[in-house]
Amino acid sequence: MLKSYRRLLWGFALGTPLLVGSCAHQAPRADKASGGSKLAAKGDAGAARDEDDDAEDSEEEAEEEDVANTEPVENTPEDLEPEVVSSDLRKEEIEADRLARQTFPLVQNEFVDKWITYFTGRGRKTFERWLGRSTRFIPLMKDVLRQDGLPEDLIYLSMIESGFNVKAKSHAKAVGPWQFIKGTGTRYDLEVGYWVDERRDFVKSSHAAATYLKELHQIFGSWYLAAAAYNAGEGKVLAAVRRDRSRNFWELSRKKKNFRSETRNYVPKIIAAALISKNPERYGFAEIAYEEPLDWDFVQVPETVDLRGVAEVTGVDPEKLEILNAELVRGLTPPKRGPYSIKVPKEAKERLIASIDKIPAKKMKDMVLHTIRRGDSLGSIARRYGSDVQEIMELNGLKSAKRLRLGQELSIPVRERASRGRRSTPRSGARSRNAEPVARAARASGRTPASTRAPASHVVRRGENLTSIAHRYGFTVPQLRSVNPGLGTKGAVRVGQRLKLPN
Repeated sequence: MLKSYRRLLWGFALGTPLLVGSCAHQAPRADKASGGSKLAAKGDAGAARDEDDDAEDSEEEAEEEDVANTEPVENTPEDLEPEVVSSDLRKEEIEADRLARQTFPLVQNEFVDKWITYFTGRGRKTFERWLGRSTRFIPLMKDVLRQDGLPEDLIYLSMIESGFNVKAKSHAKAVGPWQFIKGTGTRYDLEVGYWVDERRDFVKSSHAAATYLKELHQIFGSWYLAAAAYNAGEGKVLAAVRRDRSRNFWELSRKKKNFRSETRNYVPKIIAAALISKNPERYGFAEIAYEEPLDWDFVQVPETVDLRGVAEVTGVDPEKLEILNAELVRGLTPPKRGPYSIKVPKEAKERLIASIDKIPAKKMKDMVLHTIRRGDSLGSIARRYGSDVQEIMELNGLKSAKRLRLGQELSIPVRERASRGRRSTPRSGARSRNAEPVARAARASGRTPASTRAPASHVVRRGENLTSIAHRYGFTVPQLRSVNPGLGTKGAVRVGQRLKLPN
């Protein structure tokens, strides 16, 4: 009821009912610039530019930085033809806009021609790489859009956003083939964390993008305007619709006051990319090194399994495994989550199942167990061991960095050296998880390996007793008493006291 009321209010604000069906359920939200939008937050991702090698090679980025009172950059598509200032629409544009209520028409006009000229000219090398990747992702993305009831040609929105690069990351920290920022990704049920970032998962992120675009279409009733809102945020588009009393994208985009340059050119770029990709030979792209479509099965593997280890036992190209499992940011399955399903080429599935026990769990770093003491914070603990706060939180399932309690034990990954050259070896308040089982086995055989040998003495700290000290170094209380005869029968210790440790 509340959503219907919001929708009705927006209809009055615009002066006419929104072009949506009865299934509409998303009320328009604030413009992305306000920072309070669920949907509009994604506009930042559309506005963000891809910072991978492809995007850096493309000189179109210089044009897309729409800074007020800045002269146009030379030799960009905006300079190829005179600026269009007329609001008169061609019949083709009027018809395309009408069809955009149901599909994404590939109309060709002067705006689209500019980008065709650019992609076949100065931006040719970049577009060749995009075309090469397109055959790897277009079939599966088409299936996702088809399942979710979207026009299939919207896959070229992903081409413009990222060049079909699953690892693409913009200066605004938008990530993946559909360039989601963190907030929007999590709102559409994508996991975004230290170990796993599903914005890079080409299947899950495609479903999330389809859901987002569908909601934008329910607001505007036009796939053209939905695409524009994906780039700019629906608040910007709604303001233009209200100001001009029009939902015709071409009419709105001909007036500079309505959209910034990037948004005015966003739909024409998508259309230009689609026209070229559907008939590359016509536009002079005859010898493209097309990549094979992805085909995979899922196989469950243990935690902290390195993808490189999987590649070794299966003979699969490591780069292909990384693309199939691009959501694994660190290249290994996340710890403390049990078995994880990874994607492997279908022909490698049986080889992996047969060799799964031969894949060693990767030792990411030396793991220590740290006991929280008064004055500790995750920041100070991370600095002490050369670790990372977010990594510690995820490894220990912490939801807040502030909720620590005295005596709580945390697993801490330790780097060999901290970032500023400080030693990051475990202090007396921590014991190594990797070393302790080895030490126990060594003591059972009557020897102590050098790598796990305890120090010669220990200085007692606040809160410690003989039992906790013995446990930390893998000894028994009688063993500690035997080398510290002054302890007496009660075994009381005091802060600052130095105790000898058994050899």
